[in-house]
Amino acid sequence: MKIKAKLILVFLVIAVVPAIVASGFIGKVAYDRGSSAIEAKVAANLQSQREVKKAEIEDYIDQLKQLLMSQAKSPWAAEAARDFSEAFAQTAASSVEFDFSELDQFYREQFGRVYSDSNGVSPDYESVFGGLSRAAKLLQTTYIARNSHPLGSKDLLDVGGQGTPYDRVHRRYHGSFRELLNAFELYDIFIVEPSSGQVIYSTYKEIDFATSLNSGPHSQSGLAEAFRQAISLSKGQNKLTDFAPYSPSYEAAAAFISTPIYEAETLVGVLIFQMPLDRINRLMTYEGHWKESGMGNSGETYLIGQDKLLRSASRFQLEDSSRFIAALRLAGMDAQMIDVFSRGGSAVGKLPIETRAADLALSGESGITTQQDYRGETVVSAYAPLEVAGVQWAILSEQDAAEAYAAVEALASQVFWWALGITLGCIVLAAVVGLVVAKNIADPIVNISDQVAEIAESRNLTSQVSLSGGAELEALGQAVNALVARLRTNFQDIQSTAMGVRGAAVELNDSMAEVMNSINDQNDRCHQQASAATQMEQTV
Repeated sequence: MKIKAKLILVFLVIAVVPAIVASGFIGKVAYDRGSSAIEAKVAANLQSQREVKKAEIEDYIDQLKQLLMSQAKSPWAAEAARDFSEAFAQTAASSVEFDFSELDQFYREQFGRVYSDSNGVSPDYESVFGGLSRAAKLLQTTYIARNSHPLGSKDLLDVGGQGTPYDRVHRRYHGSFRELLNAFELYDIFIVEPSSGQVIYSTYKEIDFATSLNSGPHSQSGLAEAFRQAISLSKGQNKLTDFAPYSPSYEAAAAFISTPIYEAETLVGVLIFQMPLDRINRLMTYEGHWKESGMGNSGETYLIGQDKLLRSASRFQLEDSSRFIAALRLAGMDAQMIDVFSRGGSAVGKLPIETRAADLALSGESGITTQQDYRGETVVSAYAPLEVAGVQWAILSEQDAAEAYAAVEALASQVFWWALGITLGCIVLAAVVGLVVAKNIADPIVNISDQVAEIAESRNLTSQVSLSGGAELEALGQAVNALVARLRTNFQDIQSTAMGVRGAAVELNDSMAEVMNSINDQNDRCHQQASAATQMEQTV
């Protein structure tokens, strides 16, 4: 490898290695701090969302409690309870012949059809219809079966049209109760007779109307539990009965809040509100504006009960039921539950939430964790306990981790490209600087090398290398020139000596020639003498 290439490589190594190390270190510090800040922001947002919704639910339940208590304490409520009790008793005592075929048809066709469509099974007609008292059948026939208003609007009927004492009482009070129900978005309002447990009044008019909560077909329902709790309370107390599937509402989840109605010190009735699930869902689902409320495309806040079942709607079921069902199926949800959801059934009171955050919240802890949710998706979950009217719930605000931490991934990409850019910049800069420096260093050396090679090739020891490239290279050039001069002197000395040797050799050669000539002359004389002696011998 030539010196120029070596110098450039050295500059690259010297510049790039520290740049890579520095970029990596700075990038890691920036990523760690940035990701920590983003994670803290995500946690703060979810915890804030959780606390806001927690406060809203607490405030709303408190409003319902205050409304319930104010109505129960009013003389109007006690008067209504007494009047409905008397009218119901008169209805029960009536011996008028009545055809209940219309009511039977209503149970089998209207109620049964909606129930089957929602749950995939038919209701137990014998236990439901067969468990009705005569008074219940009379009033349900008048106010439900013969009510021309469709299901969900039976409350629009003010009077049954039979001219009975119950009709007169109903006409007197029903309009006010309906206004109260609509103003506060209640699902239903009940007045229950405290001794018999008869539902002597219902605003919404479902099939729990006029039934006995002591012995009737709904005596094991949440409404019956709310009634039994209320009659054990003192004046001014109330009790919340948690959400559970409720057959008169087609097994939709229903919760009740109840309180006794006293007239002076006499218990004359029980006032019960069936809580509006729609209102709670609107609160918990941001009225459908999750993204605008800071929950992005995958965030939601929901309630669960001690049974670990949902107490408010799932965002994903509301937004895209098909994808919701597909996700639950992949997560291994029970096929029967999937069928209920496929029929349009709500997940409230049905969908189990078996997660670590749910367990911690129901055990009274608050915090934030990353876990798999009920869909099998990895989410960031902010959890906390929630106690409302003596009922223990949990509240969870969650967002898909992929969305919540998308900024972390973006930061990682930015840090990577930033570090890569710095490294590439250092490489380019090192290459340019290395090339310039290497050229300044290597070119004079190469120039000297070329000149020395030329001297060697031409054997011209009179040539000298040019002196340039700095003090060190000038010193090198001077040394080379001195070396060449010394060689030139040596060669001159050798040449001079060789010339002297040549002259001596010539002289020696001349001397040898004279000796040879002398020897030849002597030899000739010897030959002559030998010839003369030979002749003499022949003569003698």
